Amino acid sequence: MEKALLPFFFVITSLATFAQNWVEVGVDSTCGPAFQPNDIVYLGSDTILIPGFSYDANNSTNKTKNGFYASYDSGANWDTLLYFNRCIYDGANYRVAEYDTLLYIIEGEYSNSQPPLQSQYRPACFGYELNLYNNSLNKIKNIINIHQLPGYKWLGDVTPISPNTILLSMLDVTALNQPIIGIPHFYIERLNINTLAMDSIALPVRMENIYKINFVDSLRGYMVGGSVYEQIGGYLLYTQDGGLSWAVMKQATIGLFNDVTFYNGTTGILAGDEDIYYTDNAGFDWYPSSGTPSRFKAIDIATAGDKNAYAIGWNSEYVNGLQESSVQIYKSLDKGRNWCLVYEDTSSFYYHHEYKSMHISFTDENHGVAAYGYNHLIYTTNGGGLTECVTGIEEPAENIFLTIFPNPSSGLFTVLLPENELSSVSVFDMGGRLVWSKVDAAGQVEINGLNIGVYIVKAHNNKQSITQKVIVTR
Repeated sequence: MEKALLPFFFVITSLATFAQNWVEVGVDSTCGPAFQPNDIVYLGSDTILIPGFSYDANNSTNKTKNGFYASYDSGANWDTLLYFNRCIYDGANYRVAEYDTLLYIIEGEYSNSQPPLQSQYRPACFGYELNLYNNSLNKIKNIINIHQLPGYKWLGDVTPISPNTILLSMLDVTALNQPIIGIPHFYIERLNINTLAMDSIALPVRMENIYKINFVDSLRGYMVGGSVYEQIGGYLLYTQDGGLSWAVMKQATIGLFNDVTFYNGTTGILAGDEDIYYTDNAGFDWYPSSGTPSRFKAIDIATAGDKNAYAIGWNSEYVNGLQESSVQIYKSLDKGRNWCLVYEDTSSFYYHHEYKSMHISFTDENHGVAAYGYNHLIYTTNGGGLTECVTGIEEPAENIFLTIFPNPSSGLFTVLLPENELSSVSVFDMGGRLVWSKVDAAGQVEINGLNIGVYIVKAHNNKQSITQKVIVTR
């Protein structure tokens, strides 16, 4: 279905207002000068843990540092809880999942086992531990140690769905050099933490990266991620039996899905590389939201209260032929339908979106914290400062679509937006791969050598983007 031009919302906010509503917390470099957050975990209303890792090439003793920043006053002040290990460049270190007052923490270590792999396919860590802590970070027990998994398996994340059952996302990296078709690179282990019995569950599509698993109850859950290495796009999967089986609910048109979260059993938000979607019927229909720029990539989503939501990501666009990027936070007051900018950081943008090290979390409508990039940590006590969205453009009387002619086409066609507002055109195949792109295009697309089939045309104006399908024939 073609994407209509939705009403665009914006709020004019000065940098001084950002500083009033979002306070940057000064952090030391005990966890390393390039500490990158892996997650944000709230324990109650005041205690916050941010696990992460950094690599310091100038430190001859401990090049890699992994640990936590911890706050006990809703984000105003932070302590460092430092742990060391010998694993280099691995974002899986210190992944944390919380269930009630228990913390499941994945800790990466080198092991002595040598996986039967070429070096480019080896994971950074050859062994992992999964430990259970209380909310004071006192270890309760070791669930899996580094010797219980083959050295070529990569333990990526942990999701508790009941007091006794957790899901582990795992990658058998020996499959990375095998054909794409029929290879479930990522799979799920359903683990009983009392008996340590595991059920191995293959996924229906190639999922080398799982970015989020979210359960709304003990049976129904959602998973987002996809294949980065083969660039075949992202998927939203769902289960209705506690993770014993999974089915595809939605495939991303462009890029990957990065996060999925729900207010309740029916209302939720889905974040992708180019769009944010919302649902009112448990995810069986998703609708694109309005208010974020076309090139904004939402990395993490947080709900706050009954209606509010926040999206942190990075916006990259070309201005006068030069790339300009920034970290941005948008807020929604209506369960993800419309979004307004409430924070922006234009400094050192490159490192902010490396490894998707951008996270945001709220404990109620007012108190929240965001972490991104290298040691950037901000918090708010007034909900980000936004109380209403200002309508910048009147809603059109009817939906507006792209004009593409001829369609079907042999590979030469013209794209038009209303009022000649076209600024760029991109063409993707149905797997999400970019096959043609031009900035400041006049609207004429000429591509040679395309296979017969259906392609996605995405056109940008200065406000947002619109997509439509084109058929290529001979």
